[in-house]
Amino acid sequence: YIICCSQSAQAQSSETDSGYWAPISLRAPLYKKWQASVEYQPRWQREADQHLTESIIRVGAGYEFTKKFSIFGGCLLYTSD
Repeated sequence: YIICCSQSAQAQSSETDSGYWAPISLRAPLYKKWQASVEYQPRWQREADQHLTESIIRVGAGYEFTKKFSIFGGCLLYTSD
């Protein structure tokens, strides 16, 4: 597998993060070697009100060339309060 990562300047902050993510992902076959991917990542703060502060939705499609190599592309929707 190839995993690409990036780190934002905000993530490098020295402030303590008191929230948590709860990622949910689904990958399903579409047609022959084509696949669909959907991922939802809600984030809650651990403050007194425990409210949803951020939400990320990713949708995409990909092609599986071999069992060990596939390419996916898609889009992202990000919301924040």
